[in-house]
Amino acid sequence: MMPSKLSNHPHRGATLVETLIATAIASVLLFAIGLTYLSGLQTRGIVDAQQRLIYVDQFVFAALQTETSSMQTISSPVSGVSNELVFTDASLDTVTIAQVGTDVVLTREGNPSVTLNALGIRINTFQVTRILGDTEAVRIDVIYEVDSVRGRLIEHTTTYVFSAH
Repeated sequence: MMPSKLSNHPHRGATLVETLIATAIASVLLFAIGLTYLSGLQTRGIVDAQQRLIYVDQFVFAALQTETSSMQTISSPVSGVSNELVFTDASLDTVTIAQVGTDVVLTREGNPSVTLNALGIRINTFQVTRILGDTEAVRIDVIYEVDSVRGRLIEHTTTYVFSAH
């Protein structure tokens, strides 16, 4: 019997099964890399949103601290809870800090209003509570919120306490 011509030649190239297996393995690896990349982007978006929340919180705190450092008498809230703080400062100007929509707005008598929050940060709650037992002190609770990747809502809650001098 005569040997086949195919058996005399070395095997060249890959078979169809080997090619399909290699393609399947490469597809799984590329899919895993893609998911890792997308997960990293989402995490970065969340971290960025949290950093913006903290930055705005620090800015609002500094502004409130500066404005209330000269607070003499508190007009509002008289008692209980309100969404605004109205007080008279050392120069006898009336200062109002209030939630207007999704912003915290500072208005000083005779000056234009200033919005304290920025960077796409919304104010969900701005609640001023008169502290019992001390008629010239308030607690301010603020809930900030921002949308991050894929519309995920991130919130940050802060409580400040200020008293008149």
